[in-house]
Amino acid sequence: MPYLLEKRDRWGRGIAVWILAVMVLLLPPALWAVSKMKMKNDVTSWLPDDDPQAQKLAEFHRLFPKKDRLILTWDGCSLGDPRIEQLAVHLQGIPDSKNVPQGGSPYIDRVFTPNALLKQMPAVDLVTAIDRLDGILLGRGPLRLELTEAGRARGRFLIDDLQKLAAEQLKIDVQVVDTDEDKSWITPTLAEVSLPAVAEEDDGEAEGDESTEANSSYEDDDLEEEGDEDEEDGDEDAVELQDYLAHQPPFDVALQWDGMHADPAIVDRFIQLAKAMRGKQSVAEPTGALMIRDCFFHDGSMAALAISLTEAGVEERKQALATIRETAAGVGVAPETLRMGGSLVAASELNQAVKRAGWNKSFPVWDMVHRSPVLFSFLVSVIFSFLLLRSMRLALLVMIASQYTVILAMSLVPLSGGYMNMVLVVMPTLLMVLTTSAGIHLANYWRHAAQEGDGADANFAAVMEAAKAAAKPCVLASFTTAVGLLSLCTSSLVPVRDFGIYSAIGCLISLAVVLYGLPSLMLYWQSRTPAERELRSGSWNNFGSLIFRFRTQIVVACALVGIVSTSGLVWFKTETKVIRYFPDESRIVKDYRYIEGNLCGIVPVDTVIRFDAEAQKQTNIVERMEIVRRIANQMKSHRDISGVISLATFRPENEPLPEDASTFKKIAHNAAAKKMQETLLGGLENRPADAVKTPAQSFIALDDSQSKLDERPDELWRVSAQVAIMSDLDYGVLMDDLDQIAQSELKLVGSPRTTHWVTGLVPVFLRTQQAVLESLVRSFGIAFLVIAAVMMVLLRNPLAGIITMIPNLLPVFAVFGVISYFDIRIDIGTMITASVALGIAVDGTLHLLTWFRRHLELGATRQEAVSRALEHCGPAMLQTSAAIGLGMLTLLPVDLLLISRFGWLMSALIGAALIADVVLLPALLSGALGSLIETTVRRAKHPSEDETYSDDDENEVPPPHVGVGDDKALRHRAG
Repeated sequence: MPYLLEKRDRWGRGIAVWILAVMVLLLPPALWAVSKMKMKNDVTSWLPDDDPQAQKLAEFHRLFPKKDRLILTWDGCSLGDPRIEQLAVHLQGIPDSKNVPQGGSPYIDRVFTPNALLKQMPAVDLVTAIDRLDGILLGRGPLRLELTEAGRARGRFLIDDLQKLAAEQLKIDVQVVDTDEDKSWITPTLAEVSLPAVAEEDDGEAEGDESTEANSSYEDDDLEEEGDEDEEDGDEDAVELQDYLAHQPPFDVALQWDGMHADPAIVDRFIQLAKAMRGKQSVAEPTGALMIRDCFFHDGSMAALAISLTEAGVEERKQALATIRETAAGVGVAPETLRMGGSLVAASELNQAVKRAGWNKSFPVWDMVHRSPVLFSFLVSVIFSFLLLRSMRLALLVMIASQYTVILAMSLVPLSGGYMNMVLVVMPTLLMVLTTSAGIHLANYWRHAAQEGDGADANFAAVMEAAKAAAKPCVLASFTTAVGLLSLCTSSLVPVRDFGIYSAIGCLISLAVVLYGLPSLMLYWQSRTPAERELRSGSWNNFGSLIFRFRTQIVVACALVGIVSTSGLVWFKTETKVIRYFPDESRIVKDYRYIEGNLCGIVPVDTVIRFDAEAQKQTNIVERMEIVRRIANQMKSHRDISGVISLATFRPENEPLPEDASTFKKIAHNAAAKKMQETLLGGLENRPADAVKTPAQSFIALDDSQSKLDERPDELWRVSAQVAIMSDLDYGVLMDDLDQIAQSELKLVGSPRTTHWVTGLVPVFLRTQQAVLESLVRSFGIAFLVIAAVMMVLLRNPLAGIITMIPNLLPVFAVFGVISYFDIRIDIGTMITASVALGIAVDGTLHLLTWFRRHLELGATRQEAVSRALEHCGPAMLQTSAAIGLGMLTLLPVDLLLISRFGWLMSALIGAALIADVVLLPALLSGALGSLIETTVRRAKHPSEDETYSDDDENEVPPPHVGVGDDKALRHRAG
């Protein structure tokens, strides 16, 4: 209660001095806690532990231990590039006699190269092996064109025509990536190819070339180099690979475009377009000379490495990535050509982008727009507050209060063991907006109260009166905003729940600072009393009269605009991919597009296939492997999947045994299957249930003590697919397609308990997208119900409470509808702006309603009450919106779209809330809503009266110009 400030301690000092002392004492530990803040952005941790998709992912990681991975390549990196093996040796080290790597980086656990994986397919011919790794660590590279003599004669003009044709008909920007002068990156000579033998490994589980690891996912521990090959076989493999690289089909030019391999249909149409190009007609060539003889890809034209990090590397990912870049530069890879992708890279870059938004040392201090966009936003808010309040001291006091609130609230995050993430990063802005809004209202109350006092204690009396006047609307606004934020706790997303809890606590801190801290500062750092002419606002009175006169037209116009804008919500979409938070021109986005356009999808999706005991009796392991192979092949043919890998990838294909096969063939087939089963599963059956299974297997046997999925020992096979993250594919459709592919094959087994499940980052992204939408709808619905109930109680009229919510909800619906029109997706950070906008709109609504009711109680007419309420609150609402809205707009140039989008969207919402509070709400108060409130006030003053006021009293005489001093006349009129 503000009355606390009027009290004094036993020594005669005011309580305000003790409040300031406590604020000063809390500041150092709060600053220390904020300095210890750590960033953590992990999409897989967004879902709660009890979420079905999170449980699937946890079970998957228990069965197949997780290893964070990244994919690395560089411009022109091909299968024969010697730098691949050199980089692997420098990063991983060289295994000693005990298979322990010596040297290398402490941040690097394993490095997987295409050459090493090819060596794990000794029984598969090289061309087939390369094709199987396509879309995993190998890519087909650019499209190669072999020209005819007529085509070569036209030369560059032919390519220019083809580029124009592709742009016009296919809407793609085709680029030349290779010329006759430089084909070294595509066709390495024998002298350039260096294929050192891979160090032998022995995991103690299998010998020879029968045991192999069969999974590839840049997030999981599934690429293991197995086998025990001798030096002679290694030399033969190297010679075969060199021969493959040296004898590539001839071509004249290579072309590519963004997303080329992600859309095979466009590639086919482009090839048809190219082959249809003809020269001028002649007697010899009536249809025109053929320009392009052939268009083709060549497997192995592009290559990459998969790198897994140690625990130290994951914890210190920035240093780990820097080490990788330095090592790559050391083997001759130019930094500007290096490409990296994966969740580790995206999370690291996201953390750095957030830090750069706070303080970017790469720009000079005088360039504050780029040096610190967040600080520049704060400075803009201070400057506009000064210009609008016409007092630098008041502006500084308000900003000191807002920043103190932010520091104190943010310190709770590290003190409670939490981490800063991409959602919490907007909490400082939210608290600054709310505190500044309430602070400016308090400052304006003080300016009005200071006019009515004189003497030595005039400032003390004015501060006390302002604090008392602001108490009710500020308490209600903070309560309703806190409720709206706490409603986010119903979200299934952990970062959103954390945001709701911390921000709600921050609202209470903001309330305490505004009602106690800011008045205490105003007592001990007095501002000059404003001149009466500064407070007289004939423009606001005239504006109120104008709204009263055209109230019906204003309400109808706002309704039409609201309906049209809100209809855009039909196209409302959500986005949870971290990579989409970066602008298209950023380095990380370019790297992702390069990797997915030339090599493989970056996001893994895994399908686990379960064969129960009955299915194992009905089929042998060779037959089950072929079932898995067919599932993998169908998945690879899916347009949104670049490559698929499983244990079957590393094994030769087995022809099914004909039904009329001879007895001898059946015996041989069964013997081969038994031998393979003993090799792959040898020793597993005799191990304890909790024993660690060999990492050499892409499937394991388990029982009830390990899994809740089945009561009997089952056999699990893993199929890993790589999916593009930069495309606009519908992950829901992809998941359905993968389910159908697996079900179509498994139903042939005949065992009802043979099942599958799909997991990985793709299902997590899909579930998170659904959760974002659910959170937004649920939290907003709860906030609406609670705030509407508060309004009903405050206005003592249920219908009036419902009508009052229209100006609070319309800005949010209208702005989100407009951005949906323009196909702007709502991310996990953007959805928070709805709660912020609701809080700001409710704050302005409560202040305006408070003064409207107060003037009605003093005997003013409805028109007088509207005009004078606007005179009291209009300047504060305009000042708040201008200072904060323009401050938020300065975040527009921030590189990180998460912050940039938050800035301009907040600015738009604040502007829409201002229009709703100073135009639509006064129009409603001039009409039906004001009539309901007026009736309630009259009945409260005179319970025996049953007077009803007209909703459209056109004969009501407009009042003369009123000002600050006219409140005394109203008090006299009210008796």
